[in-house]
Amino acid sequence: MKNSSTSSSDTAGDGGTVRPSRVQDAADASACARTPDPWRAFLRWTAAAFGATFATLAVFIVVLDPHDHLLIAPTFERAPINSNQRYSYPAVARSEQFDSVVIGTSTARLLKPSRLDPELGGRFANLSMNSATSYEQGRLLDLFLRSRAEVHTVLFGVDSVWCERNASPVRYTPRPFPEWLYDDDPWNDLLHVLNGPTLEQAVRQLQFQLGRREPRFGLDGYRTFLPPPGEYDLGKARRNLYGGDGTPRPREGASGPLSDTERTEAVYGALRNMQGALAAVPAKARIIFWLVPYHHHHLGAPGSKRLAWLDDCKQRIVQLAASRPNTVVLDMMFRSPLTSEDANYWDPLHFSESVADSLPGLFRLAIEDGMPGKSIKRLLPRGS
Repeated sequence: MKNSSTSSSDTAGDGGTVRPSRVQDAADASACARTPDPWRAFLRWTAAAFGATFATLAVFIVVLDPHDHLLIAPTFERAPINSNQRYSYPAVARSEQFDSVVIGTSTARLLKPSRLDPELGGRFANLSMNSATSYEQGRLLDLFLRSRAEVHTVLFGVDSVWCERNASPVRYTPRPFPEWLYDDDPWNDLLHVLNGPTLEQAVRQLQFQLGRREPRFGLDGYRTFLPPPGEYDLGKARRNLYGGDGTPRPREGASGPLSDTERTEAVYGALRNMQGALAAVPAKARIIFWLVPYHHHHLGAPGSKRLAWLDDCKQRIVQLAASRPNTVVLDMMFRSPLTSEDANYWDPLHFSESVADSLPGLFRLAIEDGMPGKSIKRLLPRGS
């Protein structure tokens, strides 16, 4: 008999039955499908844990709402907790507690709303920001104006930022400026809050709510940045004022008046920005332009180009102010008993808290009488 090369277990019968080996293969495949893949299970659990953590952190950030701007956040009193005022102040600007505002740089930060209110009337917030550009100041003022129907007083702390001769002044400093906190779209804010820095601020806001952290700024935006008065050192202050060993000395620099060509060709881009910001201020609101009291050595020597340019800028501010009603220009940016006293200053730009506390009263007298003393001048309205 001829020997077959194929065993009966590997061939199909006449009826076309499935080979036993294929039945076994199918059984093995089914068993593999029923056996869980440990890596696939790990990935599923990891994704679920990540999703749950993300959702928890998102809810935590939204509930704490550290910058007090999310519509879906619960309502309770939050503090300005971010050290970058550009993040903390939009909530203060929107607050209905205030109808008056101080806009400026650190040279105006020491004005206390609690002292401005009784002297000038209104309910003040101080929104002056460290090193704020003219653009940033304008954005903050615009937000303040859009957030209320009635405005009592806008007080501009006018310093060198507004007198820069630059057609296109820089918009921002190295400090981040969150444009999305200054617009009218509350929903785009959600795109910017689910991140590490906002989580850090949410933790700080929670610490404040639990009484374990002081707010970075007051609810009205004010907070002193000076060391305690007991740490004042006149010798150190004079080194800041005059340089070197602190010996008072005349300031060096080019002298002579400005030519007509220099005046004509000078472009003050920041003042142009100020003009745009003023257009949004209601006509009934009072505007005070306050030229801040720099130390006299910083202003420039009599007859110097530096001082001539400063006077040119002042004249342009007066012209700008004269274009609208109910506007006052108060000048303290000149050599006076106040600016000549070294003990009034920590550095060329920043005066002491005792000086700051005296200013609201001087403002009131200058506005009402025009001649309150030798350290302040009312440039507009003229007379009195």
